[in-house]
Order: sequence, then structure tokens, then C-alpha cells
Amino acid sequence: MTGELVELARELPPFDGVYISHERSEGSDPLWYVPSVDGPGAPTLLDAVRETIESVSEVARA
Repeated sequence: MTGELVELARELPPFDGVYISHERSEGSDPLWYVPSVDGPGAPTLLDAVRETIESVSEVARA
């Protein structure tokens, strides 16, 4: 998902657009979490913050 957000954010400047992130994993059992796909242990809020920082950093490098 991070890669998709980066690509989306790169398209915003010509439109003076802004991307506003909504943090994922705010509950103890996120609805989108699928153990067979995502691995053991549901993502935490800290994982969501890291994902946001990673996305912003990658867009800033472009």
C-alpha cells in the first residue's frame, strides 16, 4: 500500500493537492488485517506511523 500512496502523492503538486493520512491499526484487531497474508501479529499504531513517515520520505526524495 505504501507504494500506491507514494505514487498518488507524486501526482498532487500540479493541482496544488494535499494528501492527508488517516493512521491505520488504531484498534487491537484491525478489520483489514488478514493473518494468512499479513503475517503473525496485527500491525500496531507504531507500524502505521512508520508507514506514514516512509511514504512522506519517499515522496520528498522525488
